[in-house]
Amino acid sequence: MSKPRYAQVLLEATSWYHYYSRCVRRAFVLDLWPYAIMSNHYHVVLHVNKPQADAWGMDEIINRGHMLYKGNVLSQRYIGTGGKGEPLDKIDTNKIQYTVRDYPPGFHKYAKSAAISTSCAADQNAYWKMRDELFASKGMINETLFTELAEKPGLEMNDFSKCMAEDIRAKKVESDLAYGQSLGIQGTPSFFVGRVENGKLVNAQRIVGAQSYSKFAQVVDKLIKKPLM
Repeated sequence: MSKPRYAQVLLEATSWYHYYSRCVRRAFVLDLWPYAIMSNHYHVVLHVNKPQADAWGMDEIINRGHMLYKGNVLSQRYIGTGGKGEPLDKIDTNKIQYTVRDYPPGFHKYAKSAAISTSCAADQNAYWKMRDELFASKGMINETLFTELAEKPGLEMNDFSKCMAEDIRAKKVESDLAYGQSLGIQGTPSFFVGRVENGKLVNAQRIVGAQSYSKFAQVVDKLIKKPLM
């Protein structure tokens, strides 16, 4: 049975690991040692440099992460303001509302179950905790993992298990997915920023990908300044 990554690494026992993969992923806290490239995969021996990683602060971790990936709105905003952060003034003053819908990609075997698990966790005020646990285990998700992750924030497991089995939860996720597809969404993250009038989103502008805070602020500011029709 597959295990999440956090359960496969035990630095107290060893800092050396043999890694086998069919795809290439760069790492910034690992020292690369011997490697062998096969016809459609490769093997590498990695050394986890724990003292170096422990010495890094938040800025160093985020900056190094941005060397490999674009990051997300929050990490880009944090670095762009020198680590001080910028107040979410539009949200804090109730000028905008942020709503999330599920869009589990069809190519991911457990994406739908993952979406249902966050919905069930939300019933116990643990949506973000469950979401963070899922992202931390993104490489090794399986059906049994959802129960294991739900135990971490201390969820009432009987209620969680019953919720996971409810048809209404699956139908809600399927409804969100169909709605997203009807809007032309093909991947995540995708955002629609517009004005809510009579319970409907109008003048919506689509933003695709992990864009900067300034990109969202520019669109929101225009909508706020635009007079109601």
